[in-house]
Amino acid sequence: MEISRSRHIQCYRLPQLERDLKNIGKKHRTVGLDLGYAETLLAKGLILPQTNQYPGFKDQHTIMKTRVVNTGDARGKSSGYRLIYEILPGAPAQPTTLLLIYIYPKKGNDNEANIKEEILSRIRSPEYKELTTAHH
Repeated sequence: MEISRSRHIQCYRLPQLERDLKNIGKKHRTVGLDLGYAETLLAKGLILPQTNQYPGFKDQHTIMKTRVVNTGDARGKSSGYRLIYEILPGAPAQPTTLLLIYIYPKKGNDNEANIKEEILSRIRSPEYKELTTAHH
């Protein structure tokens, strides 16, 4: 499945995502490489397996949730990460923008209410507004 075949895709990371990587990296050393691989696939227009639209944002934002494999741990799907990103379609001559919002380890993070609250906090942040204004 593809996001966009006809236009280039640009990926940007919220500064908060960089902090997520630093925190997760203390326990999961390959998280930076794993996210980089997923980001490369997304930039090529590919939708990663097990990607779904995140519920509750349909009218205002196209928020997606996908699974990112943890290559440093072979314990299956529960050892991976979840990546939350937004699709910001560009004007006809502009590239589609993917804004990487939040990454977290799957194991131990099953409280969807907390995850949704974190997403809302990030899309209300000045950093989000700055990135979406500059690249949309």
